[in-house]
Amino acid sequence: MGPSNDDNLRLLIVDDNPSIHEDFKKILGGSGESSAELDALSDDFFGDDAPAAPGAATTSSSGRAYELTTASQGQEALEHVQAAAAARKPFAMAFVDVRMPPGWDGIRTIAELWKVDPDLQVVVCTAFSDYSYDEILDQLGRTDQLLILKKPFDAVEVQQMALALTAKRNAHDREKLYIEEIRAYTASLETVNRALASDKATAEAYSQAQRDFIKRAGAALGSPARKIATDLHSALETAAQDPSLAAMLRGIAPEAEDLAELVEQIVDLNELESGDARLQQERLDFFDLLNAIENIGTSHATLRGATFALKQRSVLPEAVHGDLGRLRSLFENLVRGTIDLACDDKPEGSTPVVEAVVSLAREGSLHHDSLVVEIKVPGLVLTPAQQQTMFEPFDASDGSEGGEPRLYLPLARQLTRLHGTSLEVRTGDGQGTEIRVELDPGSLDGIELKLRTAA
Repeated sequence: MGPSNDDNLRLLIVDDNPSIHEDFKKILGGSGESSAELDALSDDFFGDDAPAAPGAATTSSSGRAYELTTASQGQEALEHVQAAAAARKPFAMAFVDVRMPPGWDGIRTIAELWKVDPDLQVVVCTAFSDYSYDEILDQLGRTDQLLILKKPFDAVEVQQMALALTAKRNAHDREKLYIEEIRAYTASLETVNRALASDKATAEAYSQAQRDFIKRAGAALGSPARKIATDLHSALETAAQDPSLAAMLRGIAPEAEDLAELVEQIVDLNELESGDARLQQERLDFFDLLNAIENIGTSHATLRGATFALKQRSVLPEAVHGDLGRLRSLFENLVRGTIDLACDDKPEGSTPVVEAVVSLAREGSLHHDSLVVEIKVPGLVLTPAQQQTMFEPFDASDGSEGGEPRLYLPLARQLTRLHGTSLEVRTGDGQGTEIRVELDPGSLDGIELKLRTAA
């Protein structure tokens, strides 16, 4: 997939050597040097031992017309980034040399640039004698916005870094834009719906418009994910002979996965809120479902720095009647959302514990056999603001404008409603927080009740 006309291809080159600026322009500016010229340039620029660029017929093999701005010192680079931010034309990425006497070195420069543009993608060019990897991380922190190129390296590496990181920055910016559009549109629809609550026909028309818009927005959100995946595939093919570069490029894959998951969540939430969703009843293996949820919860907890355990308080039916996809989605979103809730603003060094306790209540509150699922977080006490916003798609409880999308718990709430029940939240000193739901397992006639064997 080629670059869009709207892509941000603005690059900042920060190096105290003016000849290096010209070298970057030749490599990234599409001037059409021959392979031999590129090889010679690579030797001059990156070291005599740098390997030749295999098959690089021109310097613009990606087909991208980059817009390059140069700076000789860190302070000058900061001025460029400030001006770009003020003009709403930020740089997509920057190549920053470490040694730039007599001013700031590259590490100090990057730290200052990120204060102005936290989303700036950066490649720091360094020799082994400058800073160790751990020293760089100590000063700049662990982030997916920073790549380190050890000298010597060749022109193809520069091209691939530029291709991958500009694609990553553009996908990130598109995601933010689409989320803001969805948020603004949703807010306007809520205002209109309140004003027109007495007019059922008009309200239905606006509701349909909302559903149509979210479907279109969902389709638009899928484009950045596909773009990352396509660019990543292309970059990986070129970088196959360089394990370190290939490993770096593979690290971009979660960006596409996160975008794809966000699209699916928005579409699912829209369908559930519209009332169009239906349940398909079937007999399903309940223990297989619990094993899958245990694996998902453990994986998500590990990712967030927490621990997760799934327990049973009583014997359970080995099979139940329900919609496998919807039931799995309910459990998965409830578990993931509670883990995220437990990990938000957790004290440094702490490891939240999240437990899912499943039991069978004979003649429970639903007046028949009920599956009871309790997600518990010992020690977590929710504030009134958290209780008010935990089931809202966009969390702005910290007072910031908008808020990050948090769709796990909103989806879980809508899925419980689809199943004809609701979520109950209990929180307080001495008991932590518990989210509880009772579900109808259908007829248990002839179904064995037993203890589950953990996955």
